[in-house]
Amino acid sequence: MRIAELSEASGVPRATVKYYLREGLLQPGTALGPTQAEYDERHLARLRLIRALVEVGGLSLAAVRGVVRAAEDPALAPHEAFGVAYAAIGEGAAGGAEPPADDARARVDAWLDDHGWDVDPGAPARAALAAALRVTDAYGYPDALLVADGFAQALAPVAAREVAFIEPGSARDEMVERVVVGTLVYERALAATRRLLLEHLSASRFADG
Repeated sequence: MRIAELSEASGVPRATVKYYLREGLLQPGTALGPTQAEYDERHLARLRLIRALVEVGGLSLAAVRGVVRAAEDPALAPHEAFGVAYAAIGEGAAGGAEPPADDARARVDAWLDDHGWDVDPGAPARAALAAALRVTDAYGYPDALLVADGFAQALAPVAAREVAFIEPGSARDEMVERVVVGTLVYERALAATRRLLLEHLSASRFADG
């Protein structure tokens, strides 16, 4: 397909496709002449990934470049490439730079060890959970880790289905795209469902009549 067809198929404006080509985010097509090139499904898959990272993940182009490099690095196992994507979309999850190591972070680390979960020490979600724990401690709310225990039990089969959705034999771009979009979209669905349920239960307990 030509660049106009690639733009139409991907939903990415032609000028943006050309920009991605100049920036090296998208590999050059097969040259047909001085100003023409042919593109294929691999280019379409890469554009889908970039679009997901930018539009769904809200990543900067610098962060996108890091995820793209991980996706195309044959030396990285898929799990390691996914880790790069998880870290990129988790930037800022803890509300800025993480404070120095403290009791909250130590308790989160111990909680993960107790569950036997294999999680990278630098995973942004560790910092995010520690930040939540600091808030519940400061305001006298129920311990965030006790709530997290309930979430972990309820979400284990859901998370297992999400991971199973990623086909091991798929192209790396497609697998990383599913990790990014799936993580962000289903997290939003989870938060929305929880809030709907809270409203329903609040109405049942407190509403007049």
